[in-house]
Amino acid sequence: MDVTAVIPTRGDRPVMLIEAIESVERQIVEARKILVVVDASDESRQRVCELIGERPNLEVVATGGAKGVSVARNTGAELTQSEYIAFLDDDDLWRPGHLAAFLDDDFDVGLSAFWKQRRDVCVHEKTPPAVLHPRRFFATNGGCRGSNLLVRNEFFRSIGGFDPQLRAFNDVDFAIRASLVPGVRYRRNRSRDVVFRSHVGRRLSGAGSSAYREGAFCFYERYAAMMSSVERERFRVWIAKVGQISLAETKRWEPLHS
Repeated sequence: MDVTAVIPTRGDRPVMLIEAIESVERQIVEARKILVVVDASDESRQRVCELIGERPNLEVVATGGAKGVSVARNTGAELTQSEYIAFLDDDDLWRPGHLAAFLDDDFDVGLSAFWKQRRDVCVHEKTPPAVLHPRRFFATNGGCRGSNLLVRNEFFRSIGGFDPQLRAFNDVDFAIRASLVPGVRYRRNRSRDVVFRSHVGRRLSGAGSSAYREGAFCFYERYAAMMSSVERERFRVWIAKVGQISLAETKRWEPLHS
């Protein structure tokens, strides 16, 4: 399998970043290259290089400023020449069989099931849907976390990659746009080969952040007209629960769909 691993990072959690890199290096199917994309200045890139040291087939690049995870992922994708791109956030992990699970498939979009790890305990978080359909992602994240996504390079470019305007909900938005492409070839790996790590530190687009609030609003503004009234209500309840946004505030979004 010809695949490049793209790891976006702010460079502010070096231990987790190194663990993420090592999880790529332990893959049964070797990635052609590992691209670490620092969403910061070139000075920060230099610090990251010093922290992780020299490694075979690894390159560190920078976005030039804090531009968000979508820009960081897209920056890495633009530099890839492999047939496939696999994304991994710097605070998540792959189990050794993640890439191998897709070895014999011919697909445009692939998603792996994943664990959620809190401290030393792992629980099953989510299995991606059997069918890639927008309604799987309207009222909740149906199973696309970025770190469990493999995508054909050509397909990724054809739909414009991740949306830079969405500093959160960009993974769900990507899944919806991909699902709307006629004839998209989708594969899922039901084996839980990705570990989504829940921790006290700030995620690249974590709940409760201003990026999350803005992303939630932009996502709702974009897709409310496609949602049913039940889906709109479920979406607002969902983000109020996990995003520290009051349900009363999200109620004021309702006229957007009319």
